[in-house]
Formats: sequence, structure tokens, C-alpha cells
Amino acid sequence: MTFKNEFQRKLVHLGSVIIPMSYYYFFNREITLLILLGVSIFSIIVEILRINNVYINKIFLKIFGLMIRKSEKKKFTGATISFISCFFLILIFEKKIAVYSMLVLCISDAFAAIIGKKWGKNKIFNKSFEGSSAFFLISLIIGFFFLEINILGLLIISIILTFAELIPSPINDNIIVPFSAASTISLYYIFI
Repeated sequence: MTFKNEFQRKLVHLGSVIIPMSYYYFFNREITLLILLGVSIFSIIVEILRINNVYINKIFLKIFGLMIRKSEKKKFTGATISFISCFFLILIFEKKIAVYSMLVLCISDAFAAIIGKKWGKNKIFNKSFEGSSAFFLISLIIGFFFLEINILGLLIISIILTFAELIPSPINDNIIVPFSAASTISLYYIFI
């Protein structure tokens, strides 16, 4: 995927920050879950239709094709997986943990990809040191605003999340990243 296409894809990722911000500032848990359930079901239906119908897939690819990775042509896109992840984060975790986890998914992951694609020279697995550094720093900054955790705790959480994002996995990182965040913070609150 070219930098321009990756950049456009990550702008959509950044735009999805509306989900955690709406939940944090405007909507209660029940309303947010209801909206995300509807959006998730709609996305799943569209994905199933486009994967199984050549005509619908052509229309879909004509509209979104430049932002779709080759691996997503016959599987669910990252957007649909993100909607589903956000739904379950809000369903399972307390508000601040869910919001932080979704923000890391929307912002840290997007900047890691953009910086890694544009300036990444030092490869670690399939990622770049530069992109992973951006992921770490932005996760840390988001934590300052949304979590009530001391600096050492934020550093530890950001390091764990950076490794979760960095290490290759067959599981989509739109699941790995936010659930690693939510689980790590939950464990931190239990044991510290």
C-alpha cells in the first residue's frame, strides 16, 4: 500500500476518535452500546454481502478500494473489526479504561502506521522502530489525560501496549491493541 493510501486509511482511523469522545462526553453507556451494535451489525452485513457477491464487492472496492489492504479483500476490514472491538470494550470495561483503549486504537495505531510508513527505516518484525516509538509516546500522552495512574504505571502500560502492537500475531491488531490496553490497565488497578 502506498503512503498516500495508508495515510487516507489512517485518517479514517483518526476520524473514528468520535466513538470514544462521544461516549466520554455526550452519550451514556447504553446509548453508545446501542449505536455501536447497530453500526457493527450493519458493517457485518455489508462485509458478508461484499465478500460473497462479486457485484457488491466491485461497488465496495470502487468506493473504498484504495484504502483496503490486500489481506482484507476476502476478510472483514479493519473498520468493521474496530466497531466490534469498541462495542465489546464498552460492554466489558469501565468507562475510563474503555475510552483510553479506544483512543489508543484510533490515535496511537494511526500515528504509528503513518510515521512508520513515511520515516520508518529501522525494521523490527514487520513494523518500524520509528512507528513503534510514536505509538509508545502517543499512548503515554493519552494516558496522562484519561487515566489516573502515576508516571511509572503509565510507562509500564505504554511499553506493554507497544510490544502488543509490535509483535506479529494472526489476530487483527484492532483487537489486540485495545484489549491489551484494557486488560493491562485493569490488572494495574487490581494489583497496584
